[in-house]
Amino acid sequence: MAQIRTVETTRGLEWIKQGWRYFMRQPKTWLGIGSTFMVAFIIAILIPVIGSLLASVVAPVFVSGMMFAARELEAGRAIEFGYLLRGFNEPKTMNKLFTLGGILVAGSFVSMMIGLLIVGGAILSASSTSVSPVSLIVTSASGLLALLLMLTVQLATTMAVVFAIPLVTFEDAPVGDAVRASFDACVRNTMPFLVFGLFYTVLGIVAAVLFGLLFAIFGFLGVLLAIASSGLIGAVSVCMIYASYRDCFITARPGA
Repeated sequence: MAQIRTVETTRGLEWIKQGWRYFMRQPKTWLGIGSTFMVAFIIAILIPVIGSLLASVVAPVFVSGMMFAARELEAGRAIEFGYLLRGFNEPKTMNKLFTLGGILVAGSFVSMMIGLLIVGGAILSASSTSVSPVSLIVTSASGLLALLLMLTVQLATTMAVVFAIPLVTFEDAPVGDAVRASFDACVRNTMPFLVFGLFYTVLGIVAAVLFGLLFAIFGFLGVLLAIASSGLIGAVSVCMIYASYRDCFITARPGA
C-alpha cells in the first residue's frame, strides 16, 4: 500500500488550487457529475426511515467514481459522465466502499447517542428539580460537552474514511489497513488540514447564505440553482481531496 508522507502547512492551499484546476479542465462534465450526485443524495435522504442510512452507505461508491475521474484528468485523459457510477462496476471494490459507508453510519450513530444521553440526561435532571441558575448552567455545560464530543466523533470518522476511499479504489487496500492509513495520514498532516479546513468553513458559510438567498429570491428555480451550486461545490471538493491524497501518499503517477 502507498506510504504516508508529511507535507508543509502551505500545501493545504495548494490542494485547493489543484482541485480547482482539475475541475476547470472539464467544468461542464464535472458540473453534471456533481449535480447528479447531489440529486441522488437528496432523493436517498427523502426515503422514509432508511433514507439517511442509504445515503451514507452509498456515498463512498459515488465519491470513488469521482476520484477516478480526477485521476484520469491528472493523467491527461478526458473524463465521462459515466465515471460517477464506476464504483459500482467492480463488486469487490464496491463491497469495500459499502463497508466504509457503514463506518460513516456508525460514526453518525455514536455521535447521535452521545447527544441523546448527555443532553437528554441533563434535561431530565433539570426537569425533576426547580429551575435555578445552577441547573441552567449544568444543562448548558452538558449541551456544550455533547456538542464537542459529537464533533470529535464526526471528525475522527471523517479522518478514517477520507483517504480510505482512494486507497481502496486505487491500491485495492483492505478496509482495515485503508482506514488506519487514512487516519494516520490526517494526524501527520494536521497543519495543512487546518488550513484546508479553514477554507472549507468559510466556503460553508458562504454557501449557506447563497442557498438561502437563491431560495428566497427565485423560489423553486432557486432550489434548482442551489442544487447546481451544490454539485459544483461537491465536484470541486472531491478534486481537492484527491489532490490532498496525491500529496499525503507516495503513489505512482497516473499513466506512468
